Order: sequence, then structure tokens, then C-alpha cells
Amino acid sequence: MAQKAVVGGGEDRWGPVLRAVLRLVGGAIALLLVFALLSFHPADPQLFDAGALSGPTRNWCGIAGAAVAGLLHRFAGYGALVLPGWIAWECWPHRDMGAWRRWAGRLSWIGLAFAVWTLLGGLPAQHWALENGAAPLEVPLGGWMGRMLWPHLRAGLGPIGLPIVLLALVVLCVFVLAPTLSRAFAALMAKWMGEKALPFLKPLPFKGVRGALAMVRRPFLRWSGGDTPELAASDVRDLESEAARAAELESQREALIRAEMEAADLRRKGVIRDDSIFPPIQSMNLQTPSGALPEIRSMNLDEAGVPKEALGAKLLKVPAPKAKAPLVAPQSGRDRYGREFVQPGLPMSEPTPREPIPALPALPEPPKKLAAPEAPGDEALPPRRLFDPPGPHGRVDPAALEGIREVISAKLAEFKIKGAVAGIQPGPVVTVFEFQPDPGIPLSRILGMEEDLALALQAEKVRMDRIPGKNLVGIEVPNPKREVITFREVIDAPLFQDAPSLLSLAMGKDIEGKPVVADLAKMPHLLIGGSTGSGKSVGVNAMICSVLLRAKPEEAKLILVDPKMVEMGVYEGIPHLWAPVVTDMKEAGRVLKWVVAQMEDRYRRLSLINVKSLETYNQKVAEAGGRIDLSDRTPNPRWPERPRELDHLPFVVVVIDELADLMMVARSEVEDSIARIAQKARAVGIHLVLATQRPSVDVVTGVIKANLPARLSYRVNTKIDSRTILDSGGGEQLLGKGDALFLAPGTARARRIHAPFLTEEETLRLVDWLRARGKPSYNQGLIQAMEEEEEGSDEGLPGLAEGDGDIYGRAVAVVKRERKASTSLLQRKLNIGYGRAARLIDRMEEEGLVGPDRGAGKPREVLGDFDG
Repeated sequence: MAQKAVVGGGEDRWGPVLRAVLRLVGGAIALLLVFALLSFHPADPQLFDAGALSGPTRNWCGIAGAAVAGLLHRFAGYGALVLPGWIAWECWPHRDMGAWRRWAGRLSWIGLAFAVWTLLGGLPAQHWALENGAAPLEVPLGGWMGRMLWPHLRAGLGPIGLPIVLLALVVLCVFVLAPTLSRAFAALMAKWMGEKALPFLKPLPFKGVRGALAMVRRPFLRWSGGDTPELAASDVRDLESEAARAAELESQREALIRAEMEAADLRRKGVIRDDSIFPPIQSMNLQTPSGALPEIRSMNLDEAGVPKEALGAKLLKVPAPKAKAPLVAPQSGRDRYGREFVQPGLPMSEPTPREPIPALPALPEPPKKLAAPEAPGDEALPPRRLFDPPGPHGRVDPAALEGIREVISAKLAEFKIKGAVAGIQPGPVVTVFEFQPDPGIPLSRILGMEEDLALALQAEKVRMDRIPGKNLVGIEVPNPKREVITFREVIDAPLFQDAPSLLSLAMGKDIEGKPVVADLAKMPHLLIGGSTGSGKSVGVNAMICSVLLRAKPEEAKLILVDPKMVEMGVYEGIPHLWAPVVTDMKEAGRVLKWVVAQMEDRYRRLSLINVKSLETYNQKVAEAGGRIDLSDRTPNPRWPERPRELDHLPFVVVVIDELADLMMVARSEVEDSIARIAQKARAVGIHLVLATQRPSVDVVTGVIKANLPARLSYRVNTKIDSRTILDSGGGEQLLGKGDALFLAPGTARARRIHAPFLTEEETLRLVDWLRARGKPSYNQGLIQAMEEEEEGSDEGLPGLAEGDGDIYGRAVAVVKRERKASTSLLQRKLNIGYGRAARLIDRMEEEGLVGPDRGAGKPREVLGDFDG
């Protein structure tokens, strides 16, 4: 009995070694047969021939290889290559293969050999040419088996049926053998990667390399059908400990997810936070009668966040959490595929707190400093009662908001984006749903869902962006019924009333309904873009009225450029204008040049009293009684027109309603003037407001955009136009009618605002009030600059005007120097347009200096004597 156990133990010990040796020998035999058959030559010495095993041989495996190859070729021809394949398959370790599957594989090899031999027997024999000039040898491709099988089977199945049957048999055999071969190869690769590659990479700090190798190993594990490599006892213990640790990490991760989901459920229930200043939202067929809407008021909350008492109808109750969910400490481990991971402790974000906005009275009393005067001759500021008061605001529909929240969560879940809507911010135009994604969800996947959410919510546009400072994504859904933001609402706000700057602009409200006021003196210039119907002109009028409300005529002056002739003509005759409204684009170019000269003059004035800003300059002038006497100073020969005394200087705001028309007329002059003003005019109180409805790169050039850091984009047609204005997309996702993105100077992210609505009647009431208190006092230097013709004017042709002698002389000098004449040459050298260059060439031709036109691409011949 003991002896039998010893023998059995010896067999178990030597059995794997014997099998490994047999597999190695079998693999070597199969490899030798492959090389011997591939290098077969009929002239080599073969068995059963005269002079066998003598003479030269060409086989790679020598005389033995030539003998075996010749024997197999006589029997099966090239079909003998199936034999080494079958030997290699038999030597392969098929651990997962039962007896019946092994016999099915053997039968498949026999069927494959039978089909290959028969097919090769039907092919014509191969003729080998010998080196000694003897007759070529005929070698059948299928050998003796092919010659025997093909005629008999062809007689039974026919010349068409036999190939079809044989090909079907080949395909069937391959299908039976291929899964076995693929699983065996996958198991070998998975075992090698797990036992060789992963332990080698384990001490390396490159987690990405190990993860990539584990991903490569995964399909081999799947193809292998669950094969488990033979492991040592120590490896088994290591795997058991690793599995236990992975199970512990998985349980901790599930606890973390449960705690996070419970917190998200609590946040989802409390979707309404405050007052009733927003319109009802009727979306997704949730029709609620206006009389059935619950009244929503502010609630008094205790320290735990529970309402002390409910005012009006019942709201959605938010249960107070008992305690903050515990956070799991960061853990690291390895998953079942060998990849290392780190599970961090995730903080739970709180919804955005919202302060209740106090209700505004219907007709608030204006402050004393802005009180409207009764006497027409008084120079006080215009009263706010000139503008229409806001109407009643709608109320929020909690059921509609809850329905939108559910649609958003369901739609994102369809695309495997898991998370929760942590809060809702109703606004006057859009409602922001604050979405908190689960760990591992990339932001790019969420932002790519804009169009899908718009389709699901039946909304015009849906805009998504991350909320700065939080791990939340803001989903901005338009309200079905937009609130009309009036100009009176914004100027009544304390933010506008208490603003210290005279150039504070009423920009509108943000998405939460809070007023937005910007200081033009700090911008110091503003670039506005927007397509037709986006509310751009209304927004520009609101900015002009903001300046008129806060600054007296002696404190701020306006220069208005209106190519359309109808947008700013209403302001004609108000005392704040420094010149009539400019409608001629040629005059507009001269106006900008005069503004540049005015800027340089102001800098000289500031340097006379050693100050750096217009505010300090005016303060010193006011301290000196309104004038500073300079008559006792030594005259400056470089500045012969230096004034004898310095007086008060007003702010100057230049508003251009359509920059594209101006750039088409005088591109180079306008671009240079705008660039100089934008670079230097801030300190001397000159500010630009440029608007265009075609924000393309040929209108808003790089030079202009680089010097105007403050941007305001209303709705544009394409993302390219949005990037031209804001350097980022988003403008094409706006709703129009005053919906805009405001990029303040010094910031990198645009802020969504809604411009106020200002009617023509309100503007006329303000203008009439201003006209009744004074008349415009135009700047005579500016008027003279507008009326003067530019040097080099082309009027009075057929020739050139007398004032064009200078440019004509320069043109003649260019032709004399270059010894050729063409319109393109004069355009490049003199920086003039095509029309003027062509007229200069025509005049030279009339005077006999250049020859006639010789065709496209050929310069004119120079004929005249330029010295005469």
C-alpha cells in the first residue's frame, strides 16, 4: 500500500516533465518537417530510387530531410504540409479541452487534409527544370492521394459540385479548430503578461504603463474562456490577500457612493430657494393655470435649515439631514485586471446659496442728489421717472421645474452620465440647473450634451458651462415665458445709484436676476458684436442713456458715429454732444484723427501740472478755482500753441454704431486711429464704444481686438464670429433680444447677462428733457476738422485737385526710382486705394511720363524725362 503511494507520487512528479519533453520533441519534429517540405526539390536523392541517399542535396535539412520530404511529396504532394500542423496541434497543452472536443479537433484535421489533397489533385502538375539539361520532371501537386481522390470524386459530384463541397469542408474544419487555437494563444499571452510583464513593471512608477498592459491583457483573458494559469502556492496566497483587499475597497467605495447619493437626494428635494420675482415656467406640457400657482415667499430658516413657518401655500419640504455623511479616506488598490487605482475622498458640494432680493416699490423716490428740477434753466440730472416702471413679475412653477429636473437627469443617464441636479437657480430669462456628476465622468462628455438636452426639453438653445469654484456644471435652460427687463429696474438698483463713476453703464441683469453695472472708465473701451435682431442697438442706447443720467454736459461729452442714420439721430441737439451726429464715413475718419490729436493735447496739459490722470487734473483745476494760470511760465518752442491757462476737461465717449462701414471706406486710417486711442486714451478720459453686426476678422482686426479687452457679444450666427469677439464659443448659443455674454477686462470667463429693454418713447422723453435744459455747445476744432477736406482729396477730377500735388509728386518719385509704373506699385508704396493709384497713373500717361497699358501683369513703360 505504501509502495503504491510512492509509485503514484513518482508518477505525479514525473508526469508533467514527461509531457513537457514529449511536447518539445513533437514541436521540433513539426518544425523540421515544415523546413524540409518547403525546401523540397525533385532532384534530391530519395528513398526507393537508384543511388538513393547519395549525390548532392539542396534540402535545408540535409539528406534525411530530402528523403522524408520526397516520401511525403510522393504520397500527398504539397498537401503534406497539413502533417506538421496536426503534430503541433497535438503537442499544444489543451487544458480546457475534453475528450470529445479533442477527437472533434482530430477529425477536423483529417477532413482538412482530405479536402486539401483532393483540391491539389485537381490542379495541373508542376514541371521542374533540371540543371544538367535533362527533360523536366513532372511533380503532381497533390501527390498519389490527390491523383487517386480527384477523378473518383469528380465523377460522383461533377466539376462544379466537388470544389463547392471541398471548400465547405475546409471552412467547417477551420471553424472547429479556430476557437481552440485562439483560446490557447490568448491563454498563453495572458499568462505571460501576468507572470512576466506585470511583475517586471511593478516597481516602476509609471502607472499608465501598467494600466495599458492590463488593458492589452484583458481581451486575451476573455478569449481564453476563463483559463487560469497554474500558479504556485505563494502566488495563490498573494492573490487571495489581494482579492480580500479589493473586496474591502469595493465595499468602502459602495458606502461612499451611497452616502453621496443620499446627500444628492436631499439636495434634489429642495429645488426652490427664494422669492417670486421670476416668471412661471410652462414646459413639457405641464400647463398650470395662473390662478392655481402657489404663492412663493421668503422663508425664515433656523440653524438646521428647516423653515420655521410656511407663508402662503405649501412648498416642497426639505428634510434636515441628521448628520453630515462621513467621507471615506483615500484608498489605493488593484482591480481584477491588474490596473492600479486610487479612490479619493470626495467632498460633497452644497447648492449655490441665494440671497433674497428685496421687492422694489412701484415708484421709488429719487435721491436728493439726482432730484429732477422743476425750473427749465436748472442743470440738475434727469429724473428716473422719465422711464417706465417695471410691471409685476411672474411666479415660479415648482412642478414645471421638477419636471425639467427629471428630464435632465433621465436624458443624461441614457448616455451613461450619472449624477444629480444639486440645485436650481430660476432667472428672468433662463433657469440654471446645477448638475453634480458622479466621480469619473469627464466634463467634455457633459458639455457635448447641449443639443441632445435642447431636443429633449423642446428648448430653442441650451447652454452648459462649469460653475467656477465648484464641482458643478450649470445647465442654462431658457424659460418659456421670458421676463422683460426694463431700463428702470437697473437704474433703480442701489448698485447703479451708489456707483462712484460718472461713466457707469447699466448693462442689465445676470442669469440670477441681479443687476449688472460696468464702469466704462475702468474698461476703458468696449467692443460689441451681434447679428441683426440680437438687441445690440437697444443695448448701445441703454449705455448712452446711462451716461446722460449720471453726467452733466460739462462733465461728459459724446461723439456719435451712426452710418445707419436712424439709430442715434434721436440724440441730435442734446447739450452733451460735442459735434452733430456723424453719418458720413469720410467725416468719421477725420473725426477719429481729431480725437487722436485731442488725446495728445490732453497729455501735454497733464504734463504741465505733473499729473497722470484726468480725475487728478480736474481736481487740481477745481482747487485752483476752475482755472490754472500759466502766463508766467517760460514759453516752449516745441509747443507754440500752449494755452495760457488750464481749465476743466470733460470725459469724451466716442460711440461708433457700425464699425464695418467705417472699415470699408478708410481701413488703414481708421485702424491706426482706433489703435492709438485704445492704447493711450484711458488716462486722459477718452473712451471708445465700438459696435458691429459683422464681427469678422476683416472688420475686427487683431490690432483692434488686442487693444479692447472688454467685449460684449450678443447672439451671433456662427462659432467663428463668437471667437472673433470673445476668443471663445458661446455667442451662437444665445437667445437673442438682449441675451449676451460679457467679458470684463482682467477676466478669462464670459458672464451671461440680459440687456435692458429701452423703448423709443422713453428715449424721446429723456432727450426732450435735456433739450429743454440747454443747447449743444459744439467744439469748433472738431467741426472744422469735419468740414476740411483731407490732404490728397480726389474731388474735382477728371484730373486731380490742386491739393494733390504732394501725393502726385511722391508718385512720380516712386516711378522714377523703380523705373516702372503700375497701380499696384503705387498702392504698396503710398498706402493708397486702387482708385487714387489708377488716377495718378492716368495723369502720368497724359503728361507723357509713362506709356499705355500693355495688358494684365505687365507694368507700363517709363517714357518721360523726370528731370525736366
